[in-house]
Formats: sequence, C-alpha cells, structure tokens
Amino acid sequence: MDRETKKLARLKGKVEVIREGKLYEKIAKQVEEMKRGFPKPKAAIKIKITEVIS
Repeated sequence: MDRETKKLARLKGKVEVIREGKLYEKIAKQVEEMKRGFPKPKAAIKIKITEVIS
C-alpha cells in the first residue's frame, strides 16, 4: 500500500516455506529478540516477487 495515495498493489511471485537452516534460524532469533511473547515460528517464508500489478 502506498501510504500517500492509499493505492494497493497485487504482488505475484514464488513462495518458499523454510523449516530449517540458516535463514530459518535467523528469523527465529529475530522473533525471540522482539520479546513480545510470540512462540518460536514453525517456518520462515521466502517470497521472490516477480510481478507488481497496480
């Protein structure tokens, strides 16, 4: 969403669900450091945007 114009865009792309490895551990650590009581994430989601439709 463009905050100035309040216009939305549709995003298309590839999604990858990551349940282990460096990226998952990095995201899990960031969630823990937020100290908001969230449980450890079950996965990290990696999105590669291939198209923006406005």
